[in-house]
Amino acid sequence: MDRKERLEFEFGEVDNILIELKTKSDEINEKSRKLNDFYYQLEETLRHYEIGYNCFLVDTENEDGTVGQSYQLSWTQDGEDFYFWRIGFGKCGWGWNLLAQKWHVVHADPEQVGGPEVLHEAVGDPIRLTHAPRDVRTAATHRIADLLKAILKNVEYNVHVVDSALERATNLDSLVLKGWDKEVQNGGETNV
Repeated sequence: MDRKERLEFEFGEVDNILIELKTKSDEINEKSRKLNDFYYQLEETLRHYEIGYNCFLVDTENEDGTVGQSYQLSWTQDGEDFYFWRIGFGKCGWGWNLLAQKWHVVHADPEQVGGPEVLHEAVGDPIRLTHAPRDVRTAATHRIADLLKAILKNVEYNVHVVDSALERATNLDSLVLKGWDKEVQNGGETNV
């Protein structure tokens, strides 16, 4: 094959690859839009419930100190540094959204990456899950049920917290009203 034939072959091959890449990227983009539509609908449902509490999935620990359920998504490496993502639900900007938070592995035992000895730090602020990289959005689908369970557990806990706050507020309200009644009875003067 001479140089001209080789170049024609390579250009033809590049052309075929670009056509295939266009077809596959159109397909994955359409599927990603459908996945984002699901997340938008779920966000809208959760907003309608007016939950009002942030909740992120965090790893659980077994009794022996090892990692139980890991919620670290989409591990990446940049030189010596490792990163992963977590998903959650909370306030981002002016609204409540499904969120993704990138984490940096600060220190890791090379024998047990992901074990309890690993220290992580958040990288920047959380972003909307629908704005996260595609691999994070895709991996998140496997953890949505776990996230909803964590949100429910958080809300159940906070029902008791709000009940306690209401009880305290009711008691304080009755004390304030008694003080106000005495002030009115004394012609606007308080006896403290």
